[in-house]
Amino acid sequence: MLGAAFLGIETFDQLYIVLGVTAAIGPFLVAMAFIAFQAWQRTKDREAERERFEIEADLKGKMIERGMSADEIARVLSVRLPDDQPPRRT
Repeated sequence: MLGAAFLGIETFDQLYIVLGVTAAIGPFLVAMAFIAFQAWQRTKDREAERERFEIEADLKGKMIERGMSADEIARVLSVRLPDDQPPRRT
């Protein structure tokens, strides 16, 4: 068996064992990778949401310090950035 020689497989029985173990473990590993990616994505989404909240809170504080009315603050905050544009801190 020339093709399987690099794996140290000398007989078809060993080849079937390797293929069986791979078939049994492969889907589990793919599922675990998918779950890990989803958890990472949720973490990144929460971080972005927290950052937007902090920026908005900072902006509100600055507008209050300037003496802006509640209506003016509400008007400024009603304008939203597109989701694909990251907020800028100055």
